[in-house]
Amino acid sequence: MAVLNIFDGLAYYDGEQFCGFLYSIVREKGVWLMYLAVDDNMRSKGYGSRILAYVKKKYPDRPVILEVEEPDDSAENAEQRRRRIAFYKRNGFYETKQYIKIRSVRYEIMSTEEGFTAEDFRDLRKEMFRRKS
Repeated sequence: MAVLNIFDGLAYYDGEQFCGFLYSIVREKGVWLMYLAVDDNMRSKGYGSRILAYVKKKYPDRPVILEVEEPDDSAENAEQRRRRIAFYKRNGFYETKQYIKIRSVRYEIMSTEEGFTAEDFRDLRKEMFRRKS
């Protein structure tokens, strides 16, 4: 991703205190959040929401998308999955009913664009691996 010049990695601090980091792929058709992590000691203090707000402000003309593990009551982390989805909904993300499977785990795509479609998702995935001119 770095070779294609589409990768954005950012560390977030509050003063000198490390709060978390974000890896994303930035393209014209959208910003795909590949990994968002907030330090365990900094959780539940609003930092995750601030990081998401920063990304949405930085790319106001593009949908921001991410994948979350599909809710599954039989999963070992079922409650964590529900909390994660609720967190993203509180932060302006919509469930799209678009899914991908990674290593036998099914993920739903969430987007800041309410009408994000399967076609939008296909277009973004195609664009992700095109070299910038």
